[in-house]
Amino acid sequence: MSLVKKKVTPKSLLAARTNGRKARGPRTELGKRNSSLNALKDGTYAQVSLAHMQALGEDPADFVKHLADLRQAFDPQDGVERVLVAGIAQLYWRLFRLQRGEAGFLASRKRSLQTEREWRAHLARRAHAHTFQNCATAVKGQANSPDCPDKFTEILEILNSVRQLHLRDGFIKDQSKTLKLIFGVDASCLGINLISAYETWRSDFEKQSPEDQEFRSQYFLKALDEEIRYFEREFEVYLQREVQVPGEMSDAQLLPPTEDLDRIIRYESHLERLIEHKQQQLYGRRREKATVNIQRPLEASSRQRESYEQ
Repeated sequence: MSLVKKKVTPKSLLAARTNGRKARGPRTELGKRNSSLNALKDGTYAQVSLAHMQALGEDPADFVKHLADLRQAFDPQDGVERVLVAGIAQLYWRLFRLQRGEAGFLASRKRSLQTEREWRAHLARRAHAHTFQNCATAVKGQANSPDCPDKFTEILEILNSVRQLHLRDGFIKDQSKTLKLIFGVDASCLGINLISAYETWRSDFEKQSPEDQEFRSQYFLKALDEEIRYFEREFEVYLQREVQVPGEMSDAQLLPPTEDLDRIIRYESHLERLIEHKQQQLYGRRREKATVNIQRPLEASSRQRESYEQ
């Protein structure tokens, strides 16, 4: 190689600058992304499969950055330490993947539970509508239809309407058909007392003294208020069970089955133990290297002292 410096002409300088502008690496976002994955294509780091990461929806560039951060934190000094740091990076990546999978499972489980509750409510509303159509003929009564928000809303609206009409008209207007619409013609114990009391008190209401009429009217209102409170409590319980699920109950429903949960916890603990083990290997190797470097100067100084004494 000649040590004589050649004179740079303007033409050669222009050519060098032109060639330099042509070889400055990738400039597009796609080119930069592809070049950032070079660490995954050869050597130890190829153990993390690029194709597998992309198939799982992961960005390999994120792993490259993760590996670079760990290299900066641990500062490997030789090839063995670089292998250990790469292993730690892979284990952490698997742990992050497990945590993302857990979050995804919980989100999917929450959507599934919500969809299931909405579907049950839809089936209940449809069955309630079918029962309500039959109430005019065979009449099971709305109280015996499947539970759904519409059922309780309609029952409470009808009972409150009966109460308002009774406060205004008393027993003048016959409302037994309205009550039977709720409880059915062959009412069960749920509403039989209210219907029978209403029909009995209304039959000879005009023949009673004003005091008895007031007593019967107040007694009926009391029985009616008890039925209203009963359906209000039933509606509240239904909402808590099917619609307004408490937070702690919703969290408990999101958990996977016990066996799957045990396997997830064991796998997570296994990864954490492996990470700790590789870190101990890394620090142990550094301690050994430090001990060797300290012993060598001591041995040299002892040999010098012996030669001087001789």
